[in-house]
Amino acid sequence: MNLKDKVMKQASEWNPQFTWVDSALVCADLINQPHEDYPHRIEKTMQTIDNYVNMNKMHFSEFNLRQANSYIMWDQQSRGQYRKHSVDVGNHTPPDAIHVPALMTQILPIYLDPVSEGRKDEDNFRLITNRDDLIKWYSILETIHPYSDGNGRVGGAIVGAASKIMFDRYLAPIGPGSIELLGDK
Repeated sequence: MNLKDKVMKQASEWNPQFTWVDSALVCADLINQPHEDYPHRIEKTMQTIDNYVNMNKMHFSEFNLRQANSYIMWDQQSRGQYRKHSVDVGNHTPPDAIHVPALMTQILPIYLDPVSEGRKDEDNFRLITNRDDLIKWYSILETIHPYSDGNGRVGGAIVGAASKIMFDRYLAPIGPGSIELLGDK
């Protein structure tokens, strides 16, 4: 099995929980709750979400994710840079750091297109048309775990902004486990 297939398989086995919320503040709060530095990064996470929503951002590139990581993790030395070391995240070992840039080109850029339901780039998951696409993209990003710190916050901020733009409400990760979408779809 090649590395990309392995990442896709691992991502499909991890199903994060999400819920719909009505504000960027609540979304940012939920994104940050699981982290040891809570509530330290809520404001920067909320500002990241709001900035992308206010720009009506329909396209997210590698630059945007690095920019979000740099802003949210402003006080970290490695902010905005892909990790240069191996990491373990719970029971998961993400791909070696040397593979991160190539894997990130597999999932970025992403394009939001809520009117193209059923028409997407199956190979790269680059066309996001619905909530399930956002969750799948988030799972893949988390499986790759490209940054030394802030991966969940960056992914959560992108999902929060993208869902607000597409569906006029925020989709926020609420922790590890099975997908349990609270509220209506």
